[in-house]
Amino acid sequence: IEKILKAYIVFTTNEHAPYIHNLSVLAKKSGLELNEDRRELLVKVNDFNMRCRYPDDNYAIYESVTVVMMRKLIKDVGEFNQWISKKLKK
Repeated sequence: IEKILKAYIVFTTNEHAPYIHNLSVLAKKSGLELNEDRRELLVKVNDFNMRCRYPDDNYAIYESVTVVMMRKLIKDVGEFNQWISKKLKK
């Protein structure tokens, strides 16, 4: 999601995307109008990314996520990427 949000920022502004990782901030800078579900997805994925990037305990993240939760997250991320990809093709 981070990469496609940055691609969308470049696409719409013709400027470099900011060197940040916060998905909510990137979405805001992109100018995309997000519904509540998409905003919540960005918060979830951002939290997950931060815990992976800066883990306090290497195994804590694995204990907090079930297979069902991860499958839904992967599905939702794929749909988010498809939504933005369509906008990039216009």
